[in-house]
Amino acid sequence: MKKELQLEKLPYPKDSLSPIMSEDTIKYHRDKLAAGYVNRFNSGEGDSDFNEAGAFLHNIFFPQLKPPAGRNLPHGSSLQLIEDNFSSFDSFKDAIKSEAMKIQGSGWIYMDSKGSIKTIKNHQIKNGIVLLIDWWEHAWALDYQSDKAKYLDNIWKIINWDVVNDRINTSKKSLTLDKTSSIMDDLVKLADHLDSSGLVYHAMFVDEIIKEAAKAPFGYLAAFIDDTTKENIKKWWMKETKKPFLDNQLVHHMTIKFKPTLEEIEEAPLGDEVELKIDGWAADEKGQAIAVSGFRSSNEVPHITISTAEGVGAKYSNNLLGQGLHEIIGPTFKARIGFFRDSDKERIFSHEDLGVSTEKTLSKEASKKKTKPKRTPTKPELWSRAKAKAKAKYDVWPSAYAIGFALKEYKRMGGGWRGKKPVK
Repeated sequence: MKKELQLEKLPYPKDSLSPIMSEDTIKYHRDKLAAGYVNRFNSGEGDSDFNEAGAFLHNIFFPQLKPPAGRNLPHGSSLQLIEDNFSSFDSFKDAIKSEAMKIQGSGWIYMDSKGSIKTIKNHQIKNGIVLLIDWWEHAWALDYQSDKAKYLDNIWKIINWDVVNDRINTSKKSLTLDKTSSIMDDLVKLADHLDSSGLVYHAMFVDEIIKEAAKAPFGYLAAFIDDTTKENIKKWWMKETKKPFLDNQLVHHMTIKFKPTLEEIEEAPLGDEVELKIDGWAADEKGQAIAVSGFRSSNEVPHITISTAEGVGAKYSNNLLGQGLHEIIGPTFKARIGFFRDSDKERIFSHEDLGVSTEKTLSKEASKKKTKPKRTPTKPELWSRAKAKAKAKYDVWPSAYAIGFALKEYKRMGGGWRGKKPVK
């Protein structure tokens, strides 16, 4: 997964921090050096961890500054945190200076969300930073020559305590995930939380995961059997093979395609009932399976796993059946085509419930006769707006999640559809 970094925009003019920090320092420090970390990371040049950390830290440092104006003292949450840990702002500044002067070479000094003062050697990504001071030579040399202590004394005049307060307050907020929501929803919520906590690059990384997950297959197509059929197959197994079940009893589906593409999901006849026939069986100390026919499968031998030994997965059936099987003329039984969604462990038997595009999915009658039109929106302008919102939210279109969101949004707006719903 390719992750792209960017340099945060300044919330103030480049010359507005003078005389504490000159425009020349901003242009050299931010526009050249900090931007260099971003560009080298994105182009794959040099040490990627070092460049990413350099970009990460500078994107925390510059946005927390503001033009000097009057007495610039901490207030609100920042003042409370400082007084709880250092009794006074002066004591806090003395503690910062004491730790900063101990740094050998280049680095950073920061206060975390608990009020602890910590240092960073060179560049490293750290969580919980609420106040950050750059201690590399390029941060102060143009303006203060060799007097870095004066740089530290003066930087308090341009710290934006409102930004520090926001970071402190955000760090106190707990992130709670809804157990009824999908994994994708939780990832979006996590990205928002990281972004508001000042963990910009962590949020960007989660955004990349969301984009990739939206494009990626997320389950498997299968012919599922109901509980009654399952019990009948188990009874047949015991009567036919005389072999007791192993530790993990399965008997619930025949895999059609593991991790299908969106196109394969759209083309699958979800909800259709099919008739499968038992053609043989195989068993050893690790697994038991039956070979079936009646519908296509991506497995070399279409099959249903009966049971497996402890620690052995259902995939073992492929190896088992590949070694040979007892061929028989067995009974037939009914199964239903569906999709198993990994995110919520749910079986889905219609494209509408799954959220796959109704723009590409025809009803059963239309797909067979090619005479009846596909489902179309009754309010195309609302459908266009719903799709635009989905594209803005997920960036990837089409994708199952984006289309599912668009369908819900369109329904909320009062939109409807022409044409027959897919059979469930």
